[in-house]
Amino acid sequence: MNSFRLVFTLFLAVSLSGQKEAQRPRILGVAHIALYTGDPAKARAFYEDFLGFQEPFTLQRDDGSVRIAFVKINDKQYVELFTDPPKEDGQLNHIAVYTDNAQQMRDYLGARGIKVPAT
Repeated sequence: MNSFRLVFTLFLAVSLSGQKEAQRPRILGVAHIALYTGDPAKARAFYEDFLGFQEPFTLQRDDGSVRIAFVKINDKQYVELFTDPPKEDGQLNHIAVYTDNAQQMRDYLGARGIKVPAT
């Protein structure tokens, strides 16, 4: 029985060593952070009037009201202000990073059981 275990362990080790693990590509920075806001006017006043950032565009609902306001921090970073009610887990909607290889990042995350979009 011990020789069976040894052979099985060696077989498993050899077969696993032939598989290449998906490597994580470099994360180059935070692209944006998306937050829920209960008072969009106050949030916009904070980012625009107090901090001096600009709002280059918004996404609107069918009724014309603002759903998401985009506050530009610099050429690569934004804050997204969602006017939808916050979910039960707080004010954070999501954080997005940018990378030097999106496909490799997708493969890396998928290999770790994270739900990723179909290719």
